Amino acid sequence: MKLIGIIFGILLILLTTNASAQIDRNIQYISSIEIPIESIPFVAKEKFTKNNDSIKIGKIGESFMEWFGNKIETPTRINPVILYYGKLSNFLCDSIIVMWIGEEKIETNLQDIYFLMSKQSHGNKGVLITNGKSNVFHVRDKKNIMRTIYLCWYTGWYIDSFPTDNVYWYKDTRIFYKK
Repeated sequence: MKLIGIIFGILLILLTTNASAQIDRNIQYISSIEIPIESIPFVAKEKFTKNNDSIKIGKIGESFMEWFGNKIETPTRINPVILYYGKLSNFLCDSIIVMWIGEEKIETNLQDIYFLMSKQSHGNKGVLITNGKSNVFHVRDKKNIMRTIYLCWYTGWYIDSFPTDNVYWYKDTRIFYKK
């Protein structure tokens, strides 16, 4: 049992050592986008619905609705936020990505996701990839637990959520974060 602890410790050191180099090696930076300030509360259940007239939403996952369906985000930003995005160069575990980037930098919110969806409301080209691959965000749920939200375009936006541990992403998955 002690040997397992030592091996785990060594792996943790290797994974966290020089996180910046790990990010550069495994997440290929693409660009950034400015997310404007919102002045009114964001009510998730009013926006993330298949009855949305302005954004074509094909499916909303059960986990997303359970963790975010009743969430209300109150405006707290005094400045616009710059979201950076890149694509994975390798198959990676989500918890490792969060560890390398850091929870504070990887955390976005539902308003950010909705803003980006509104710019590509019917799957048109833009910041979000629309070829069936995943766009990945990290947002705190209504209980303040960090969750992974993924967004894909098929014949409408498909959105769902997972815990950040034990989720793996394929090469070319798009990851969103702040610096």
